[in-house]
Amino acid sequence: MGEFGSRQPRGKAAMAEKKISDYLPKTEILGQLTEELAEASAAASKLRRKIDGKNPTPKTLNECWEDLKKEIGDVMNAIDALTEQDPQNYHEFMSECGEYAEPKMERWLSRLQGNENLAQLEKECGDGVFDVTIHCENEQEIDEAVALLNLANRMHWRKTAENPPKAEDADPRSATVLTVQVGIGFVTAWEWHIVSDFPEEFPVWMPMPELPEEKRS
Repeated sequence: MGEFGSRQPRGKAAMAEKKISDYLPKTEILGQLTEELAEASAAASKLRRKIDGKNPTPKTLNECWEDLKKEIGDVMNAIDALTEQDPQNYHEFMSECGEYAEPKMERWLSRLQGNENLAQLEKECGDGVFDVTIHCENEQEIDEAVALLNLANRMHWRKTAENPPKAEDADPRSATVLTVQVGIGFVTAWEWHIVSDFPEEFPVWMPMPELPEEKRS
């Protein structure tokens, strides 16, 4: 494998030298990249084992770190070979990867924060199941109590991962439900199928409240 410096823009003399892509088609280079990524994954797993200590490895912590660096270097060389027809391709490729990386890092962090907030909510609220006794004096109070209980049963947060929304749960006019998006922190409305498909982004939901009936004269 070449050194990291091979990823710098090449001069005229360097451009005249043979390149990996002169010997291998992109399909084979992609195959090599796949192999190097797998080896980097294995090195990362070995480092995790060493740090965790539950499944010992004879390698030292420093050796595990060095192995990971070497394998990532091989990954970088494979990317270099994949993009080496134009000296700027590598830098453009890595720059575009960086543009994807930043929002993904923010999304990763927001998920961790959301899980932390949800765990705290569960700790404070328990399982959300309560025993309720209602004393009614007449049939009108019974009807009112039933209406309130039906509303309470409808208007409570559900965990998306355990009980995702369905079409019949959504508002018939907008096909939306109420939810809290991780990293946003306030209640908003999203289409039910989006909430259902992304429980890590929308950990809880509830049906939209019904609009009050217009008073008729």
